[in-house]
Amino acid sequence: MVTSREIRLKSRPVGMPSVENFELATVSVPEPAPGEVQVKNLWMTVDPYMRGRMIDRRGLPGRCDN
Repeated sequence: MVTSREIRLKSRPVGMPSVENFELATVSVPEPAPGEVQVKNLWMTVDPYMRGRMIDRRGLPGRCDN
Protein backbone atom coordinates (compact mmCIF):
# COMPACT_ATOMS: atom_id res chain seq x y z
CA MET A 1 0.00 0.00 0.00
CA VAL A 2 1.16 3.51 -0.81
CA THR A 3 1.52 6.15 1.91
CA SER A 4 1.02 9.88 1.59
CA ARG A 5 1.80 12.90 3.75
CA GLU A 6 -0.88 15.39 4.69
CA ILE A 7 -0.44 18.80 6.25
CA ARG A 8 -3.43 19.30 8.53
CA LEU A 9 -4.81 22.32 10.36
CA LYS A 10 -4.26 21.40 14.03
CA SER A 11 -5.61 24.61 15.55
CA ARG A 12 -7.15 27.81 14.28
CA PRO A 13 -4.59 30.62 14.20
CA VAL A 14 -5.05 33.82 16.12
CA GLY A 15 -3.29 36.46 14.04
CA MET A 16 -0.68 35.17 11.58
CA PRO A 17 -0.61 31.37 11.11
CA SER A 18 2.48 29.64 12.51
CA VAL A 19 3.95 26.16 12.33
CA GLU A 20 2.23 25.31 15.64
CA ASN A 21 -1.16 25.56 13.88
CA PHE A 22 -0.35 22.63 11.58
CA GLU A 23 0.63 18.98 11.85
CA LEU A 24 2.15 16.47 9.44
CA ALA A 25 0.38 13.11 9.19
CA THR A 26 1.30 10.00 7.20
CA VAL A 27 -1.71 8.09 5.87
CA SER A 28 -2.23 4.93 3.82
CA VAL A 29 -3.66 5.39 0.35
CA PRO A 30 -5.70 2.47 -1.02
CA GLU A 31 -5.05 1.08 -4.48
CA PRO A 32 -7.19 2.73 -7.16
CA ALA A 33 -10.44 0.93 -7.97
CA PRO A 34 -11.25 -0.01 -11.56
CA GLY A 35 -11.73 3.17 -13.58
CA GLU A 36 -9.76 5.29 -11.09
CA VAL A 37 -6.21 6.61 -11.36
CA GLN A 38 -3.62 7.60 -8.80
CA VAL A 39 -1.56 10.75 -9.29
CA LYS A 40 1.58 12.03 -7.59
CA ASN A 41 1.65 15.73 -6.77
CA LEU A 42 5.09 17.27 -6.92
CA TRP A 43 4.07 20.74 -5.74
CA MET A 44 1.13 22.26 -3.92
CA THR A 45 0.25 25.88 -3.33
CA VAL A 46 -2.23 27.43 -0.95
CA ASP A 47 -4.16 30.45 -2.12
CA PRO A 48 -4.22 33.46 0.27
CA TYR A 49 -8.01 33.03 0.25
CA MET A 50 -7.51 29.95 2.47
CA ARG A 51 -6.24 32.10 5.36
CA GLY A 52 -9.71 33.53 5.82
CA ARG A 53 -11.13 30.00 5.88
CA MET A 54 -8.96 29.13 8.90
CA ILE A 55 -10.71 31.75 11.05
CA ASP A 56 -13.13 30.23 13.58
CA ARG A 57 -16.26 32.00 12.41
CA ARG A 58 -19.61 30.38 11.70
CA GLY A 59 -21.37 31.12 8.43
CA LEU A 60 -18.32 31.06 6.17
CA PRO A 61 -19.05 29.34 2.84
CA GLY A 62 -17.71 25.81 2.66
CA ARG A 63 -17.42 25.24 6.42
CA CYS A 64 -18.73 21.78 7.26
CA ASP A 65 -19.90 22.83 10.74
CA ASN A 66 -22.19 25.71 9.63
